[in-house]
Amino acid sequence: MICVTCKQGQMKPGKTVITNAHGETTIVVKDVDVQVCDLCGAWYLEPQTLEHVRQVINNESQTGHEISIIKLPKVA
Repeated sequence: MICVTCKQGQMKPGKTVITNAHGETTIVVKDVDVQVCDLCGAWYLEPQTLEHVRQVINNESQTGHEISIIKLPKVA
């Protein structure tokens, strides 16, 4: 797949870290599967991965923790 950002690089499987400020909580989600451009470094989340990250962030924001660092579990 060609990168939608630079229009020249190829998208390859990779990992990233997503940080989200949700209310008074900062949530860091590690080991998120993404497609990464081998030229410009732009990354893209698949829709099912994005939904999984959203669920993790929403669940974690309910804990009352000020800072949470979560390793994203694999989607079944």
